[in-house]
Amino acid sequence: MAQNAESQLEGLTERNGLLSRELESRRLGTQKAAARIEFLETQLRCLKVQLGRPHAQEAAAGSRQEGGRISEAAGAA
Repeated sequence: MAQNAESQLEGLTERNGLLSRELESRRLGTQKAAARIEFLETQLRCLKVQLGRPHAQEAAAGSRQEGGRISEAAGAA
């Protein structure tokens, strides 16, 4: 009976060690995934800003062009 209990204890201790290592591995994997997501979100925000600036510049240039055309049309009239 004592041998059986000792054997069970060894088995449970080994299983506990395996589960602890698996849990740690998953935790690290989760941390890596979270860091990767944060990095990608930062890149996405930067790209949105970069894309927003040229559009703002193009819109401003377009307004100036439209304003110039209106002035030209008014001058011709």
